[in-house]
Amino acid sequence: MELFVSQARDTRVLQEDIHSSTLRLMDAVHQLTQTTHDELESINQTTTVLMQNLQRGHDKYWWRSVLVSVVQLFFPGSLLSPSILPLLRSSPS
Repeated sequence: MELFVSQARDTRVLQEDIHSSTLRLMDAVHQLTQTTHDELESINQTTTVLMQNLQRGHDKYWWRSVLVSVVQLFFPGSLLSPSILPLLRSSPS
């Protein structure tokens, strides 16, 4: 009888460990899904801006808009100083 009680106790501990591991895995998958969703949203927004900039005008400074969009895509926090961005986006007069 003691053997069955011991096995039942061991089984319960194992089930609790499995349950805990499953909850941690679900949380990790949820965080990964949310991060992926956020990154894809950022890529979509950048692509939209890039397309709008390319459609807006075909002047000789179009590459500046492309450069800004690409930098913002690959460096979402933008390594460019915010004061520089308007200069890159606008054409010199």
